[in-house]
Amino acid sequence: RRVKEMLQGEDGSTAEFVVTEADTLQAGADHMEREEFDAILLDLTLPDGNGADSLNRISARSSRVPILVLTGDPDDAMAASAMRRGAQDFLVKGQFDATALARAVRHAIERSRWRNYIDHLAHHDSLTRLPNRTLFRDRLSLALEQARRNRQALAVLFMDLDRFKTVNDTLGHTVGDVLLECVADRLKAAVRASDTVARVGGDEFILLLPDIGGLEHILVVGEKILSAVRAPYLIGPHQVTTSASIGASLYPGDGEDAETLLKHADAAMYRAKQQGRNALEFHSRPAGAR
Repeated sequence: RRVKEMLQGEDGSTAEFVVTEADTLQAGADHMEREEFDAILLDLTLPDGNGADSLNRISARSSRVPILVLTGDPDDAMAASAMRRGAQDFLVKGQFDATALARAVRHAIERSRWRNYIDHLAHHDSLTRLPNRTLFRDRLSLALEQARRNRQALAVLFMDLDRFKTVNDTLGHTVGDVLLECVADRLKAAVRASDTVARVGGDEFILLLPDIGGLEHILVVGEKILSAVRAPYLIGPHQVTTSASIGASLYPGDGEDAETLLKHADAAMYRAKQQGRNALEFHSRPAGAR
């Protein structure tokens, strides 16, 4: 109650923060399921949790939200351990006032936002804001683990724009960059929210389609992508047209690890280009799939 008063005042009328309180670890976890928070103040002596276990349970539910731990002992080894386990800061009960508490919370939020921003830059393409190759491989590895566990299939699509160099050479790199942004938007609109679209360099994109229903699913998605990319783009005074070549590899038939699936999808994409572009080519070329 005292902490809440410090952060939002007696009546909350001039509060810098809106505070939600919970008197058990489970109640706090339930609030986190229903709401989003900017910071968490975690008492290490809640009745249904203890120290490291409390921190682990809360951070597992929201790894990007900064956690400040409250302890009753300035020499508490558990508080020091919490810092090593990822807590942003710790505060000793009875040894801080409203100003110090608010400052600690603000600093934790700002540090967390900056860390998340840096993490985003490291894992996303700066032009299209799509995941980059590093993040794509992480997601593919996780999807493969789930596919093995649940005996599911997944697909990797490697896509390259056709004659993109001509656009850059004739209309300039600024138009080329806008075209890439437009293609990225169309790709995201063509797939499910659970799918991943990544830009891996130049005019190359990779798509991860987990839990696919079969070849028919890939054919439908592939045609949807090809149609979306073919539609004209109005960029400034220019009407730009392009097309795409797509190569597909399927788990487990075309490979059981990320490197093999990516290599086979890339090879299938080049085969699609050699055979006339604007097409989807499967690595294993199943009957009726072209």
